[in-house]
Amino acid sequence: MHWLAIPYYTGIIGHQANGTLAALHMGQFHTAGFGTVFERLTVNKPALVSPPVLMILWILYLAGTILPMAEMLLLALKSEEKSEFNR
Repeated sequence: MHWLAIPYYTGIIGHQANGTLAALHMGQFHTAGFGTVFERLTVNKPALVSPPVLMILWILYLAGTILPMAEMLLLALKSEEKSEFNR
């Protein structure tokens, strides 16, 4: 989603001649910039949805996605260590 949908809806990438969506390349992202992406996403939105608010929400989304996975991985590793210790 972050690598395909957001660049598409912000106009950074588009459809190729064969109808498929082009993938985002880092060179394309550097030309638009991080702030430009959020500015484009907030066009025609209420004033409450400003680029800084959207950035904060996106960072919270990433944290809410990554941190539980990391916590489960750590718990699994601890559980594995305890089971090896009890053998």
